[in-house]
Amino acid sequence: MPSILSANTPIPIGGGSSQSLLWCQIFADVLNHPILQLPTEETETLGDMIIAAQSVGIHDIDRYFGKKLAQEGLTIYPTPDAVSIYNEGFQKYKKLYQNVKALY
Repeated sequence: MPSILSANTPIPIGGGSSQSLLWCQIFADVLNHPILQLPTEETETLGDMIIAAQSVGIHDIDRYFGKKLAQEGLTIYPTPDAVSIYNEGFQKYKKLYQNVKALY
């Protein structure tokens, strides 16, 4: 998968699934890229609040919430064996898709 990030830059992940080490590991393996687990569960809600506050003229709210969102948790790295398994499965999926796409 081509990446717009450098190989050293983890992809930050927030929300409910980010609180599960298993899901973070799956994301890292499927994407073959490090994942940065954010400790804040409600990153999307906080982002929405910042946008809403700024839209009504409250501009200093992002200082507090920005610091809250910027906290870093664990970095989860891809497991080479799992990456290979996902890549093989994706190649099979692409062949299967080519064979059945005319049916839909």
